[in-house]
Amino acid sequence: MNTRKPAITFYLNGKIDIAKQIVRTLHLTPGDVVDITTFNGETIIYRKIRGQDTENAHKNVCRETHRHIRTPGTLRLWSTILARRFLHGERCKAFPVGPAVDTPYGKAMPIITCFPITHD
Repeated sequence: MNTRKPAITFYLNGKIDIAKQIVRTLHLTPGDVVDITTFNGETIIYRKIRGQDTENAHKNVCRETHRHIRTPGTLRLWSTILARRFLHGERCKAFPVGPAVDTPYGKAMPIITCFPITHD
């Protein structure tokens, strides 16, 4: 039985769900722009631009999930480019994250990609 909880889930259609664990740790709010990149050999997620600092349209903007979803405090963004980087032909794949680290990008969380939690 798998007891690990996913912190970030990627879907083939480009939907990316970000769990409360990441939202709270990175202080994400709706409208924030996030990015996923590599730092010191690890894949990390970080807040690229605060929502209140954005003037133009951006890619990877966090939006609130619907209120009827059982997990309040989660955010969602849409990016087929980011999602397909992690899926490798699967329809859906989720990953846990490690503890927050300080990077040149600010506070970030490493995505543990070597042990995906796959749900198809």
